[in-house]
Amino acid sequence: MRKHLPFHLPIALFLFAFSSLGTWYEGSNLLSNPFEWRQSTPFSSVFHDSITSQSDITQLDFFVYASKFYPFFPTLMLLSLLYLITILGACTINDKRKSSLFFTIYSGFILVVLMAILMQHVDTKYYYAAVLLLGLITNLFINYRNNKRLLLTKNIEKT
Repeated sequence: MRKHLPFHLPIALFLFAFSSLGTWYEGSNLLSNPFEWRQSTPFSSVFHDSITSQSDITQLDFFVYASKFYPFFPTLMLLSLLYLITILGACTINDKRKSSLFFTIYSGFILVVLMAILMQHVDTKYYYAAVLLLGLITNLFINYRNNKRLLLTKNIEKT
């Protein structure tokens, strides 16, 4: 994986930046839709008792609004983040089974926590839970394949 890092890392960073900007832009439609302020502003509700003007809305609520009504860019952002985490994890593992297991457990824990957070939202819970579950299964599959490959190379070296 390290020899392919100059190829994969810029792609992952570009996809993440592009999808984040797209999500932020589409989520800015929240400012012109005051009927959604109560349902789509969980972060602003923490800081303000009631949302009365556009200045009360935080930037993070744009991502929530975009995930509810325009799910393409938020999904691309989530998948590119998983791709970026996988690339960085694969580069830091150094082909050691314990490090690989730690990375899988750690990233799996992050994905489970994200699923638990996103399950709180009524409108997006099944969609994003499915995407995160797919990411978790893919992560486990990659770890299984890498561990199997490491065992095979160790057995070949012993003989």
